[in-house]
Amino acid sequence: MKPALPAMLTLALMAGSCGAARADDDSKETRIAAAMNMIEVCGEREQFKVFFDKTADLTAAAMAKNPAAAVPADQMEQVTAILHTDLEAQIDAYAGLLAASYADHLSTVDIDAIAGFCRTPAGQDLARERSKMEFEAFDVRQLWMKNAINSAMQDAMQKTQGRGKTL
Repeated sequence: MKPALPAMLTLALMAGSCGAARADDDSKETRIAAAMNMIEVCGEREQFKVFFDKTADLTAAAMAKNPAAAVPADQMEQVTAILHTDLEAQIDAYAGLLAASYADHLSTVDIDAIAGFCRTPAGQDLARERSKMEFEAFDVRQLWMKNAINSAMQDAMQKTQGRGKTL
């Protein structure tokens, strides 16, 4: 993969004050529309789908192991398919939330510059590879977070109660 991320950041920074919304640029609605376009052009929808698919699979696996879920083994495939379908139906809503966040922090000029980068060969490479990276990183991130949280909880217990328990 080409080193596209540094180029994307450089392009965004050259375009203006990346990270600081400018109230006189345009309306929030215009920034949201630009952000929705950027999400599409930069392949973020595919990243959402990868994330939601992995979440559906993990949820189904947890349900299969939990007797309280009371899902018969022969129905787990159907339950998993429903989870995938229902979560995929939420992609538009999630994209809208993210677009609103972009609109709160970036100007239309900044958003359009990032979308412009995503139309370049390096930007297209980054968009394509980010979905793969999301898939690869999902399990690693989950394990890392679990370990980090357990460590922090053990540290808090030890410092506040003088004992360290594995939670």
